Amino acid sequence: MRKWIGKFKTISIQKKMAIAMLVTPVLSSLVILGFYYNYTREFYREKVAIFQENNRKNMTANVNNILRQIDTISDQVLGLAVLSSEFEGYSEKSTYDRLLLYRKITSQLTNICISNDTVDNIYILDFDGNGFSSNSEWNEELYKTQLEEPLSKMQQGKKVVLPPHRATYRYRGNADKAPYMVSLLIYLNQYTQSGAIGLIQMDIPYEKIRKSVELLEMTESDFSFIVDEDNYLIYAPDSSDIGKEAGNITYGKYNLGELVTKCGQDEENAEKSLIKRVELSNKEWYLIQVNSDAMFREELGKIQNTWLLVFTICLLCALGLSLSLSHSITKPIAVLIKGMGKVSQGNFDIQVDKPDNKDLAELVEGFNTMIREVDVLMKENIQKEHEKTRMEMMALNAKINSHFLYNTLNTIKWQAISQNQMDIANSIVALTKILEYSCKNTVDMVALKEEIRFIEDYIYIQNMRYGSNVAVKYQVEKGCEECLVLKMLLQPIVENALIHAFDNNGKENIITVTCAKKSGQLKICVYDNGCGFQYEGFDKLTGIGLNNIKDRLEINFGKESEMRIHSIIGEGTCVTVVFPIVEGGKTANESLTDR
Repeated sequence: MRKWIGKFKTISIQKKMAIAMLVTPVLSSLVILGFYYNYTREFYREKVAIFQENNRKNMTANVNNILRQIDTISDQVLGLAVLSSEFEGYSEKSTYDRLLLYRKITSQLTNICISNDTVDNIYILDFDGNGFSSNSEWNEELYKTQLEEPLSKMQQGKKVVLPPHRATYRYRGNADKAPYMVSLLIYLNQYTQSGAIGLIQMDIPYEKIRKSVELLEMTESDFSFIVDEDNYLIYAPDSSDIGKEAGNITYGKYNLGELVTKCGQDEENAEKSLIKRVELSNKEWYLIQVNSDAMFREELGKIQNTWLLVFTICLLCALGLSLSLSHSITKPIAVLIKGMGKVSQGNFDIQVDKPDNKDLAELVEGFNTMIREVDVLMKENIQKEHEKTRMEMMALNAKINSHFLYNTLNTIKWQAISQNQMDIANSIVALTKILEYSCKNTVDMVALKEEIRFIEDYIYIQNMRYGSNVAVKYQVEKGCEECLVLKMLLQPIVENALIHAFDNNGKENIITVTCAKKSGQLKICVYDNGCGFQYEGFDKLTGIGLNNIKDRLEINFGKESEMRIHSIIGEGTCVTVVFPIVEGGKTANESLTDR
């Protein structure tokens, strides 16, 4: 497996894309076809089951229709033979009267048969051996000899259904060509109303039953048969088996008797079985339907061939499309890679031609733009290096000049001391510290205690300069002295208070600086008890000092910082700055980088 993975990694991107574009639709198609196949399989299984059930219902309805017609005819014949008083004293009638009665009865029987084609012929025998029939060509003597038992006035009244048999008595000749009939025999006795009729027989053509069953479409593997309560075949797929006992007949791989027994023993699972049993309306016959999956497999085979054709077409289309798309994508990429190779060799004048594909065109345009910008940046960096060298030389000169300035101020300081001018000497010392703080310390953030010392020197010089007496008080919470603050954070605020807040009204001028930690932030407030002013927002301030502080806070701390001004005319002004605590253990540049 690893070997194949290794080989796959080494093949070209064009082949990889072709494989990916081919495999993706193929796998998707297989998954979709799999789900669709399962769905279709169940759909056709249910469709075939419904078709077989409808077949069974239609066969049952057709045979029941024949049985209901027989019941109707049976009632008519019984009404004629039993309820009619014309048969009374038949043996005592004259020959002429008997002939008239014979013609009348046969005519009525014929009319019944004509009005209903379900029955082939009707036969009636009285206890004296006289016969009546709708069939004028019947062999009466042969018919009588084929009776299962002789007629007797003491016989029990009953109905007997004879399985299909050859009606050799139907014609006086050609017995071999006699059709098959299913006969309904009704035995009467002397206790019936007429007391003369002993037997009524109605013959139903077997062809009638066969056509009613075979009228419906069935596969070669599906078949049906009808048995009576004694398991004799009323209808069978093979006409040579009719009238025989089902247990003695094998059709295909099935023993018909075993199928009848199996249906009777497995009534609970009849719905799921391939062998169905239905009781017909006369309660004496049973329709057995044997279903196979041949129709299901045939229907499924048709859809499988269609799926195979569609899948093959989709596969060929996916193959052609994947090769075309992979070529159209990888060719511009190959050109781009070639251009990158030239750039890696230091040639920044290369420009890759744009392909027709919109996305790849944007990629190539981005590459060309990047090359142009890199070329410009490299030239700018060279220029900056030259500028940096020039600035370093200027810084070196400035360092020499500031060293000369410090020496000169130091000389003046000692001259003032020698002249006992301590105010001048102290002013020079404070000025020197201010210059050192401003020029030598190049970091962006300093400890709060250094910023406070700077403010002290700045206030001292300002008091000496203007002859004022401004006092600065500090209320710094323990632990805040080592916290880092922006360099020159407090000086613009204090300078604004000195210039704008105080006047010569004899009032004591006080600036109070407070500092405390709260919720991970450092809060610094600068109060003055000056004249105050009407504050209308930062955009209304004319100076640049306070706006510069606000901008620096936003640059370094973003939304985590805040600067507020609150002023009341006649009472004073309070400027508050809040920003995240930066511990003094780090350098200023490290702290800002972390943020």
